[in-house]
Amino acid sequence: QSINVDVSPEIYLQELAFARTFGFYEQVEDLLKKGLVRGGTLENAVVLSKTGIVSGKLRDKYEFVRHKAMDLIGDIALCGFPLKGHVKAYKGGHALHTRLAGEISRNRSAIRLMKESELQGYNLAVNE
Repeated sequence: QSINVDVSPEIYLQELAFARTFGFYEQVEDLLKKGLVRGGTLENAVVLSKTGIVSGKLRDKYEFVRHKAMDLIGDIALCGFPLKGHVKAYKGGHALHTRLAGEISRNRSAIRLMKESELQGYNLAVNE
């Protein structure tokens, strides 16, 4: 699956916020032993088995990728300041996303810090 989202608070609420985390039933015991998935239930997570979805129907046919986009947004926020830009992830995950956030934070020559007042009317051109 893939998704293209122009992120704003309104779009986040409409297009992403409802998407639940997901994981495999066979991994639940190990995750619990590691202190993870402590608040996880069949209602607030999509749980998969080898034969299908254990936790009921998806909220949207793109729920998996919507959640991955939400993960990316949260992980990028770890860089410590808001970003205006274009991020494209392929087979992303927390490890890759947090590595990117770290690189952004450490490599100040690759970014331009701006005051909020400077962003008004600022148009970011994306070259693909």
